[in-house]
Amino acid sequence: MSDGAAPGPAARSVIALLVSAALLAGALGLHLRSTRPGVAGVTAPGRPVADRVIRLSEYAYQPAVIEVRQGTRVRLTLINTGREEHELEIDGYGIEVAGLRPGTSVRLIFNADLPGRFELACHMPGHYEKGMRGILVVHPADAQR
Repeated sequence: MSDGAAPGPAARSVIALLVSAALLAGALGLHLRSTRPGVAGVTAPGRPVADRVIRLSEYAYQPAVIEVRQGTRVRLTLINTGREEHELEIDGYGIEVAGLRPGTSVRLIFNADLPGRFELACHMPGHYEKGMRGILVVHPADAQR
């Protein structure tokens, strides 16, 4: 039973913390839903899934060309097999992974909603100029392959 007294300072702090956490979680959820189509973390259930792996080394992506069909949920694993730090940017999708150290990996999940050819690039000093680039090809959903 309650005696009608207001909560003490400790209870108010806990309530404020819970409200702040709920607001932050809601803001993050809205941010993820409002990012550009296809950006990591924005996915829809029921889509076909394509698992792809790219190995990053000096100064290349292997494979240099990744192909998927529009509307596919892409699970892209990047593995740095080289001796230097690398990065990956996918032009047109707003995807940027920087600071991938030798021997480390990261997985990106995104929806390939935009058809076309999109450059993969490492913009670490000198890497792009030495040929560290590739292509993401997103075939239109209605195109025959």
